[in-house]
Amino acid sequence: VMDFFPETLHEFSIKFRNQRLYPPVLFVKLFAYQMLSGLAYLHSKKIVHRDIKPQNLLVNEDTGVLKICDFGSAKVISKGDKSISYIASRYYRSPELILDCSQYGSPIDVWGAGCVIAETLNAGQPLFTSDTTANMIESIIKVIGRPTDSDLASFPHDVEAVPEAYQQTTTLEKELPKHVPPEIIDLLKQMFVYDP
Repeated sequence: VMDFFPETLHEFSIKFRNQRLYPPVLFVKLFAYQMLSGLAYLHSKKIVHRDIKPQNLLVNEDTGVLKICDFGSAKVISKGDKSISYIASRYYRSPELILDCSQYGSPIDVWGAGCVIAETLNAGQPLFTSDTTANMIESIIKVIGRPTDSDLASFPHDVEAVPEAYQQTTTLEKELPKHVPPEIIDLLKQMFVYDP
């Protein structure tokens, strides 16, 4: 049982896209702050949501309130715990999950939150997309570049190597609307890191 909210963040964003508009940056900041505050609380209790996406964020545009919902994949995780890597929805899945890391923690939610912020700025268009889970790492590399050997050594994983053919072809700035403030770009760059 939970509070009734008029829509999800996904529905909120799509409403703007259907009008050929972008959501106001003030709303993006307001909702991002609440999402990250909620995640900070969960993470302080060692709870990892493991499925942060716009459909799992309830919003009320009139009051400006956002709440995290759908804890069906949530798990209490302590450092060193092993968990399944095939978790989180594809477009919001962090690199360590894509590369089959079974020892992860709260950074996977932070990555998902970054994806949510970028998607909201883009009026419901996900930043990283692919038809298959296997090609998601290529979609990520196209925007933020290749992981270094040090990045890959920062988490245990079963995928042997990232194909050399995967290269950066664009930037975060080019993939987001021109009106996005530099401080949001900076925040996203700090969230989209390979080393969790």
